[in-house]
Amino acid sequence: MHPRRLYQSRLLVLAITLLVLGIGNTIIGSRKLGQYQAIVAEGRARGYFPDAASATDRILRPFDDEGERYNLGRAKVDLYHVVLSGGLVMMAVGVVLTIIGWLRLRLGTDTGAA
Repeated sequence: MHPRRLYQSRLLVLAITLLVLGIGNTIIGSRKLGQYQAIVAEGRARGYFPDAASATDRILRPFDDEGERYNLGRAKVDLYHVVLSGGLVMMAVGVVLTIIGWLRLRLGTDTGAA
């Protein structure tokens, strides 16, 4: 199989692109998720539970730096959960499309030679 046929296959190029993007998202998502989960765990260890307060306490209480850091950490945990799960989905689709594209090229080469 010639290397030129590999990169001329749009399906294979799409599959490899999805694999690379998925791997990147998975790596970044898992690293950042761990980092922000540590920030949230640190806030909870210090006894900061903003969800436990009533609505009037949250409105009337001044917002401190620790609370802001905790809330930003929680938001980033949610964001990087999405990045991680999106990366895993892209990797799965990339693997399936890579197998299909490789088989199409391989079977197309074999049937053309016969």
